[in-house]
Amino acid sequence: MAESVVLITGASSGIGNAIAGDLFRSGHHVIAAMRAPEGKNADVAKELWAAAASNGNRCDVVEIDVTNDASVTEGVSQAVRLAGRIDVLINCAGLMWLGVSEAFTVAQFDAVMQTNLYGPFRMLKAVLPQMRAQRSGLVVSVTSIAGRMVTPGSGIYAASKFGLEALTEAMRYETSSLGIDCILVEPSPFRTNLKTNSMPPGDTDVADSYGPLRELQKLMPERMGALLQQPSVTTDPIAVAECVHRLIAMPAGTRPVRTTVGLDLGTGELNRAVAPYQHAYLAAMGLEGCEQIASA
Repeated sequence: MAESVVLITGASSGIGNAIAGDLFRSGHHVIAAMRAPEGKNADVAKELWAAAASNGNRCDVVEIDVTNDASVTEGVSQAVRLAGRIDVLINCAGLMWLGVSEAFTVAQFDAVMQTNLYGPFRMLKAVLPQMRAQRSGLVVSVTSIAGRMVTPGSGIYAASKFGLEALTEAMRYETSSLGIDCILVEPSPFRTNLKTNSMPPGDTDVADSYGPLRELQKLMPERMGALLQQPSVTTDPIAVAECVHRLIAMPAGTRPVRTTVGLDLGTGELNRAVAPYQHAYLAAMGLEGCEQIASA
């Protein structure tokens, strides 16, 4: 894909911010979506715009709260007004709350789903009409290795990522005949503020009833942190940005459905093992043609 218009959610920090910087430095027109670009994220918004402009590149900023229907609709409309089209959507906004699953309140569960699952769905609903009209487009949904494998303490986070994996893969098959490619990027833990912004379970009495497991919110990052000390493992979000960059550059129809980044702990092998069964399932239903992107 040549120089593209790329809309990125969650661009104020972490992986989304790294992807935005990498792509505008490569000549893509980046539209960085974030909450409160004139409020708490004003400095980040200015830095992105200035960094792009200083090198003759373009990075516009739009306000999008992925948990709000009206904000998504208006933000995507503004992006189209600014650029005339959207070639690539990157769903990157996310929350990672860890702890005993039962101890989270329903409201907390909903908050994670609103950002990690309903948010990308809102973005897809807003962007796909444009991509359908131009008969081309790429959707990259950033999930996690926790979208394929689970641990104690990752229940609601993994549920949201498993859900996004399923939604993205189903929509890949549904949109393939329209020239639209939907793919997944599955990072291991990287150096972002996801863990520091994690909220503990709201029902402390339930959490306490689990004994030592009540400490899962702190225990999980510590255990993963120890694994990430291996010298061959990077925790710099730029690794995810470079992966997304490579995927965008690939011709439609040649991109893998899933790509792991970082310490995948077997997720890549799991993906490769499952792929033939997924193909056989589609073939049994007479739907194997949905695996081919029309523009390929």
